Amino acid sequence: MPPRDPRDPRDPWDPNAGSANSAEVTSAVTDVWGLDPDTAGSAITVDYGSRSPKRLDPYDTRIADASRAPSQSTYADLMANPMSLYQSDPKAFLTLQQAMFAAGFYGTTDPKSVQWGQYTDQTVSAWRKVLQSTLQAQSAGYNLTPEEILRRGISGAKAAGAGAGTGKPPKVIDYTDPAAIAGAVQSAAKTALGRNLSDAEVKHFVSEFRAAQTTAGDRAYAAQTAAPGTTVAAGQPDLSSRAEQYVKERHGTEIQGNEMADYVGVLESLLGG
Repeated sequence: MPPRDPRDPRDPWDPNAGSANSAEVTSAVTDVWGLDPDTAGSAITVDYGSRSPKRLDPYDTRIADASRAPSQSTYADLMANPMSLYQSDPKAFLTLQQAMFAAGFYGTTDPKSVQWGQYTDQTVSAWRKVLQSTLQAQSAGYNLTPEEILRRGISGAKAAGAGAGTGKPPKVIDYTDPAAIAGAVQSAAKTALGRNLSDAEVKHFVSEFRAAQTTAGDRAYAAQTAAPGTTVAAGQPDLSSRAEQYVKERHGTEIQGNEMADYVGVLESLLGG
């Protein structure tokens, strides 16, 4: 590759290089937000970049090269974005406030109590929640930027009848990874039966457990948005106990047979059989 001309504004992005530059992003962090050092230096992707569609004809110049590199920044640096908007673009700052409110990041705050257009601790706290949600999503392997987190929050709030003008947060259900659910029920089966369940049984349990999580999420949201003094039962289903119960319900007879065989074996060994 020829040396890069320093006057060339384009980022010499290697699509095969991945995001190996995250170490550079986490250096020289300036944190005035009271974050712990690990959080302050955490790299957050703000743009996952894009690639041009593959040319069928290498001589076809009608498809412009629109590739751009992924872009990252630190948590601490991103915390300064609202202040930058407040100083340079008050209209964009107000739009950010409205988006965060519509997505539920102001919690149950009454819209009349929001100091619209003003840089306040309330707005800083809402933005911190946006970044926390983004960091959690990216750490879990989801390619979501802060902007996409806001858009999804607004969509979720509208679907749940919450959002702008209601002061209600969006409903978010924290589902367990299907692979983890499958692993838990197979582990319970090996302990109780000494063998694995069938694929059909595993799929059935995964579906059943996720349905239980949906129900628990609905109850948690009802408790979160209930009027003062209202009691709503909430709580997440326990994966291990649900897996054990599922195996017992479907293979109780086999489990009893195994337990009896174990008992007979122990008895024979004691009697010298």
